[in-house]
Amino acid sequence: MGSWDCYCAICSGPLCRVRTREDYGEDQGEDGYDPNVICEEDFEWIRTLYILGYYSNPSGGGKAYISGLGTYMDQGSVSVEPPDIPNFEWTMEEYCYDAEENGVFPFHWSCFELLVRSVTGTDNADEIDKDALYNVMNGLAGDGFTNLKLDYGDPTPSICQVWNCEEGGEFFVMEPTAHLLEDALSSIIASKKFSLPSSSQELGSCVKNDPFSKLPYELVYKIACLLPPDSLATLSRASWTVNVSLRKDSRFWKECFRRLMPWFFEIQELMKRPEKVEGKDLKGMLLWADKISTPRLGLTGPLMGLANCRRIWGVCEQLAKIYQPGLPRGWNPDGTWAERCQAYRAEDVVLFEGLGQNQNQNQNT
Repeated sequence: MGSWDCYCAICSGPLCRVRTREDYGEDQGEDGYDPNVICEEDFEWIRTLYILGYYSNPSGGGKAYISGLGTYMDQGSVSVEPPDIPNFEWTMEEYCYDAEENGVFPFHWSCFELLVRSVTGTDNADEIDKDALYNVMNGLAGDGFTNLKLDYGDPTPSICQVWNCEEGGEFFVMEPTAHLLEDALSSIIASKKFSLPSSSQELGSCVKNDPFSKLPYELVYKIACLLPPDSLATLSRASWTVNVSLRKDSRFWKECFRRLMPWFFEIQELMKRPEKVEGKDLKGMLLWADKISTPRLGLTGPLMGLANCRRIWGVCEQLAKIYQPGLPRGWNPDGTWAERCQAYRAEDVVLFEGLGQNQNQNQNT
C-alpha cells in the first residue's frame, strides 16, 4: 500500500515530511520549498502533534481527552504520550479519522490555540468542552482518513498521498501564531502612510445624486458594517455621503477591525489604545491589513504566518459554528433539520427553528 499522510484536523497542514529543495538535492528537479523563502526553523512547529481522542471506560461511560506530545508515524497512525487519566489503558499507537472505531484527530498546538480563541473568546484551553469538540470532529470525519469535511480556505492545501512541498505554498507551513510584533506594528502605524488625508468639503456641492444622502446616519452605519473591506472602499468612493460620514468615525472603523479581523490579534490590541490611532486613517489601515494578510500562493516575507492564521481562523469559525457543549455523541452533520439545528450555537437555534417552521408552512400551502 505504501506510505501515506494524514493532516492536522484544524489547518489540514502536514504533520511531517516538510522539505526544501536543498533537502531533496539537485537530482530531484524543482521539488521542495524554496530555501530562500523558508528554512527548517520555520516549520519546526509542525513536527510535533497532539490528538483529540475518546476513551471508552470498560465499566461504562467515557470521555474525550487530549493526549501528550506525539509524532506522526505512517499510514494514519500516530504515537503520542498518554493523557493524565487514571487507569487509562494506553495503546501507544492510535489511528486517525476512523469514525467507526473511536478514531483520533491530530492537530498542531498552535492551531488548537486559534480554535480555543475562536470558540471560547479566551486563551484558556481548559474552557474547551472536549466531549463536544470530539462529537463535532467525529461527525465531520471524511471517508479518506486524511482530514475533516471542512473548507480549508482559498487557496486550500493540496491533499495528496503525501504532503506536496510545492514552491509557492510556503505560507501553508508557517506557524499561524507567528505575527508582527506589536512594537513593529506600532511603528508602521505611526508612519506618515496612515496620516488622515485632508478632504475638501467643496466637492460635496458637485454631487448631483447620492441616494445615501437621504438615509439617516444610523442606517448608513448598519449597511456599511455588513461589507467586506474592498466593498466598503468602493462604496466610500462612490458615495460622498458615506465617505464624509465614516471617514473620521473611529468607532465605526474599530468595529470593522473587530468584526472583520478577529485573527489579527496585534491590531486588535492597538485599537484599544486611542493614543496610537488618534488622527490616523483607519480606513486606509483596514485596507492595508486586508491586503497584507490575504492568503495567496507565492506569498513571501515575514507576514506569511499572518496569512496562514487568517486561513486557519476561517476553519476555526466553521468548527465554532457547530460546537456546542453537551451535544450527544454521534452527532451527524448530514442529519435531519432538527438534528442540525442542535449543532448551532444556542442563540442561533431559535432562528433556525423558525425558518424550519416557515418552510413547513410553505410546503403545506
